[in-house]
Amino acid sequence: MSTKSLILCFLAPLVVGFNLSVPAPTGPFGVGTTVLEITDYSRLDPSAPTSQPRKLAVGVPNGFLHNIITQACLDAPVTQSLYPLLLFNPAMGVTRLEYSDTLIEIASYGYTLASVDHPYESSIVEYSAGSVVYGLEFDASPSALAKLIDTRTADLKSVLDAFSNSTVTDKIPGYSPVTKFKTDKVGVFGHSLGGATALQVMINDMRFAAGANVDSSFGGEQQHIGTEAPFMIVAAKGHNRTSDESWNNAWKNLRGFKRQATVKGTVHNSFTDVGLLTPMLEGGVPSNATASIGTIDDARVIATYSESTVDKLL
Repeated sequence: MSTKSLILCFLAPLVVGFNLSVPAPTGPFGVGTTVLEITDYSRLDPSAPTSQPRKLAVGVPNGFLHNIITQACLDAPVTQSLYPLLLFNPAMGVTRLEYSDTLIEIASYGYTLASVDHPYESSIVEYSAGSVVYGLEFDASPSALAKLIDTRTADLKSVLDAFSNSTVTDKIPGYSPVTKFKTDKVGVFGHSLGGATALQVMINDMRFAAGANVDSSFGGEQQHIGTEAPFMIVAAKGHNRTSDESWNNAWKNLRGFKRQATVKGTVHNSFTDVGLLTPMLEGGVPSNATASIGTIDDARVIATYSESTVDKLL
């Protein structure tokens, strides 16, 4: 049997701050990142062309985003007790790296985050040995999206299982069993397809105790099954229960605490780091940029993530 490996980005609060290129996070903690490789021996990789391990992002190839320096220190040791655990899921075909500064901002307020790429779906994944996997072409039919959500859901469950495995947690610099993860009650949130995945994994696994969907339609039966757990929907301008039937269906079946918030000045891609990085381009912000990133200041979008993080629902 082949194995399925997951690589995730682990972000945890530290006591010291870092003075780097992009705007500093506003929380009281500096942030460290660590990349972990996780192998799930119980599953075959559903997308690989041959039987082989499934892996996620370690970094990016030379030359890609090479001028972007985040406000996190690679492999800095954890110096505080581990805080509530949140799992983040990116949009379809999008690398987790496009949300790095957003997640760093959230972690700076004392949250421990794990962001997960999905090999053969994420645009690009580079492994520790230097090999690279590029995303395959997927159609946007309901059946195809349902399969992607199922794969992502299994990935997130594997990641959460791994946080109870000392062979994985021992690789986190500064990690101590005294400050072990609380894996029986975690939060999950995501952007676009990642938001739909958040609800599905909560339906499938009760350990995911609170969730948030950032500007994604809900898929298939999940909108009719719903959840008793707290759930939040964050929307771009014009995306609501009137314009999206799946939201209307899902809202009726969110039977616990629930909230919906619309962020003024946003479009779908506003909820990535693109708006923060665009001004760093040579020549400044393109005149047509608002069509793809909205008119809102990206620092405000990042603050919105932090203000609505699902840990407040746990």
